[in-house]
Amino acid sequence: MNPHDTPTVTVIMPVYNAAKYLPDALDSLLAQTFRDFEIVAVNDGSTDDSARVLAEYAARDARIRVVHRENGGCGAARNTGIALAKGRYIAQQDADDLSVPTRLERQAAFLDTHPDVCAAYCWTVLADESLKPELTICAPVKHAEILKILHYRNALQPNFMIRKSALNEVGGLREAFRYAQDYDMNLRVAEAGKVFCLPHALYVYRSHPNQTSVTRHSEQVKFGALACTFLFERKLRGRDSYHEFSGAGDIDKFLVNYDLSPLFFFFAGRRFLRNFKITEARKHLRQAMQGDMKKNSARLLFAKSYLPYPILKTLESFKSRFLRKQWTKRLSPEIQALLSKTAEAESSAGMLSRETPF
Repeated sequence: MNPHDTPTVTVIMPVYNAAKYLPDALDSLLAQTFRDFEIVAVNDGSTDDSARVLAEYAARDARIRVVHRENGGCGAARNTGIALAKGRYIAQQDADDLSVPTRLERQAAFLDTHPDVCAAYCWTVLADESLKPELTICAPVKHAEILKILHYRNALQPNFMIRKSALNEVGGLREAFRYAQDYDMNLRVAEAGKVFCLPHALYVYRSHPNQTSVTRHSEQVKFGALACTFLFERKLRGRDSYHEFSGAGDIDKFLVNYDLSPLFFFFAGRRFLRNFKITEARKHLRQAMQGDMKKNSARLLFAKSYLPYPILKTLESFKSRFLRKQWTKRLSPEIQALLSKTAEAESSAGMLSRETPF
């Protein structure tokens, strides 16, 4: 039997117009110390050279499978990959990010030795487009701490390794969430079983101008607020209104008849305020104050929005300490080696002009 027919881990990589960054992402996976894995790269209707880059890498390594589909969004692309996965563990890697060489080894070993844990995450280094590190996001480690912070924000980056059985149990990613699919899934997975975050920086999140977090920030905030609202609805009623939302096809249309819409406006207003989008924050908080749930909290945040910016900034920085953000001077040797090696390769190959990744 071909060993690639029964890999332990399947890495799902959704790809959309990422040709510029794909070689770095794929190289970081092919350099893993853990070898028993496959990569399912789902080309989600890219219009750049992504298909060519993927084909060249697939010809180079039999562990890479490439699937082409019409553009349907990141959630749909990931679900396509999950359906094709052969591994008992599913790992996520975005096409513009990098994994430290020991990432898969450490996450798989943890799941092997902790059968009560359904998903293992890790700490993440934030870097700019040229891979200059900015800071390290150190999410809480234990399940109870993760659950607590997830009620406030998505502290877990897209670097999970999850048991396929657990992913099937929660139904994968919910495709009507055009944005914040990871957050919605993280909430549902953490409700279904124990999750853990390895206290090691094993993933590099590459920031660049074409990312959704930059180009679709407002939509991302709203979908994140909806995911949080659905969490509270599940606690209240044992189910949420995802199917009704999916049928409406639009957040604004869905909210017209949604009885928990003030709760959504509160979560959205809080998120906009945290990002210093004052006009949007006040707009949503005004609507939140019309309901009974979180009314007083909405009033406090609305008043807070009139504080001078320096004071708002200081307050937010203080609240964010529980994320334990560490500056790059504390980067691990593994991260330093990965970033240095990748930057050197890009410099010598001419990242912006190279024709092939080899």
